[in-house]
Amino acid sequence: MRKILLFLFLITTLFVFSQQREEGTFFNKEKKIPVLDSISRNPTQAALYSAILPGLGQYYNKKYWKIPVVWGLIGTGIGFISFFSNEYNKYKTAYIAELNGQEHEFSGVQNLTLEALARAQDDQRRYRDYAIFLTALAYVMNILDATVDAHLSVFEKDKDLSFEPILLQDKITQSPKMGIALTFTF
Repeated sequence: MRKILLFLFLITTLFVFSQQREEGTFFNKEKKIPVLDSISRNPTQAALYSAILPGLGQYYNKKYWKIPVVWGLIGTGIGFISFFSNEYNKYKTAYIAELNGQEHEFSGVQNLTLEALARAQDDQRRYRDYAIFLTALAYVMNILDATVDAHLSVFEKDKDLSFEPILLQDKITQSPKMGIALTFTF
């Protein structure tokens, strides 16, 4: 008899503690934040896409306006790397030619001594290294941005909350000023 009562008790507690969840949306119980199941994106996949091709993670997250920004930052960095690398090689070749007593493109230029060529070479190398660092930083920020966007894609966007620029009039000078308005509609 005890076994039957225990079995019935377990069966009834299963029905008491079971829950039903509607498909699509549910509420996070701790923070009461509405969450959508259908639009969540995989952060690892977004990071991998951005690592393979900068901007591809933003495409995966459907943040299309960020793709030209990413390409512009990384492309500008590559352009600066190329420019400073060419300048460094030019001054390095001139420095070596000056050491060997050979003609170079800066021969005959006044106030350009061996020390000045060495300083110019060091400056161009330093600028190239800075450009490499900043380009690598833009590349890592691209991956980080795609990952964070994928993590935050699960939260529902509130249609009643808007954030937009507005034009304000200065009370003293009567000149127009740009501002930002945060609007919440009920």
